[in-house]
Amino acid sequence: MTVVPETGVSRRTLVKGAAWAVPALAVATAAPLAAASDPTPQPPVFDVSDGCATTGNGTGCAGGNKTPQVPFTVTNTTTDTLYLQVLGSQSWIAGKPRPTSWSSARVFEDNGTQNDCSPEYTETRCGGYISVAVAAGETASLWLVGTQLGSAGAFHMAIEYRWVEADCTVVVPTAQVTSGLISSSNNCA
Repeated sequence: MTVVPETGVSRRTLVKGAAWAVPALAVATAAPLAAASDPTPQPPVFDVSDGCATTGNGTGCAGGNKTPQVPFTVTNTTTDTLYLQVLGSQSWIAGKPRPTSWSSARVFEDNGTQNDCSPEYTETRCGGYISVAVAAGETASLWLVGTQLGSAGAFHMAIEYRWVEADCTVVVPTAQVTSGLISSSNNCA
């Protein structure tokens, strides 16, 4: 015969109840940690319909002859200001091989014109790369200007980039995005 203590709860019942309570506590604390994580910022998006190449008259954002440029946007979907770092660019004439190396890039603010693009982003951070601050929840509209191609014909462009925090912590590691074909009829106005 079992003798029930005066409290009405046996040690076995108490231990069994404690065993069930610990996992419930662990599960309850895991959910808020997952919910607190920031979404990943988006990759650059090229607008090939507005991309253009300068003719021999040296127009365009940078004023270079026969230089390709394409507008792109970047969106910071996190809750902190981040920096888009442009690590390099590539530009090549349609039908020709893509370059095997990356060139330094020039980045300008897209203020709605192909010629008077300003300001040019020249701030460098975290390894000496061009860095554009994008506030939390904001989208930046930019121009990527490539190297002289020697032709104002149809071309492609690519950007190598990463996202970093102000203290240089990498949020999105090095990645690349390539534009589609940009028409030869698109000469920078």
